[in-house]
Amino acid sequence: MGVLFFLSGAAALIYQVSWQRVLFSGLGADTLSVAVIVSVFMLGLGLGALIGGWAADRATSPLRWFLAVELGIACYGVCSVAVIDLVMMHAGGLGLGHGVVVFGALFALIVPTTLMGMTLPILVILLDRVVRNVGEATGLLYLANTMGAASGAIVTGLYLFHIMDLRQVTWLAAAINATVALCGWFLARRSSSVRWPGPGHQASRLVRAVAVRVGRYRRPFPVFLGDRFSSRDCGNAASGDRNRCAEECIVPGGAPFGQQ
Repeated sequence: MGVLFFLSGAAALIYQVSWQRVLFSGLGADTLSVAVIVSVFMLGLGLGALIGGWAADRATSPLRWFLAVELGIACYGVCSVAVIDLVMMHAGGLGLGHGVVVFGALFALIVPTTLMGMTLPILVILLDRVVRNVGEATGLLYLANTMGAASGAIVTGLYLFHIMDLRQVTWLAAAINATVALCGWFLARRSSSVRWPGPGHQASRLVRAVAVRVGRYRRPFPVFLGDRFSSRDCGNAASGDRNRCAEECIVPGGAPFGQQ
């Protein structure tokens, strides 16, 4: 899974560097093109994280969602240069200044960047259902994605642009996304017989994991529940008692500790 997320991060930064060059040709200012591409990536990643978390938490197989998202990015990547050129050409043809062109660029890139943002929360939900130490697994996954992103940016700027044109570079990134989707499809087939725990199970495990992690510190920790504020010492509890301590501390609706 880490290898897939490494490749996914590499493809994302190949797109970003390539799309920045496309925007530069349309906006005529490198500073403006950098500002636009960074802004739309941040916006898309934020929206994608929100949507991806909501969707994956309700999915019976988050791995299939990951497959679909990667395939969607690949499909857009194949035609991305043509789409961006077309949108910016029509926006620039209106003669209303750079503002309209920038808005056109945002419109052209918000869909793929949102899809990119959906990948991490989907895999986090998947990991929470199948591994015990979800915090460590998520950290390693994010490390793999970040390393892939850095590698993609470096290789694109220093090597790919010297042997390929813009369209070919984005096609390469699309091929990487398609490969990730294909590998995800094989993994989904292998795990098709697995009965995934429901969203409620996932949520309770995540809450207990956070509470137990905090409880490892040898001091009481504050908890705010609804209109109540209190403190509970789970740090001195034995490891087998920490889950029970967390379940007593964290209850819905702001109820008192240990009560519904």
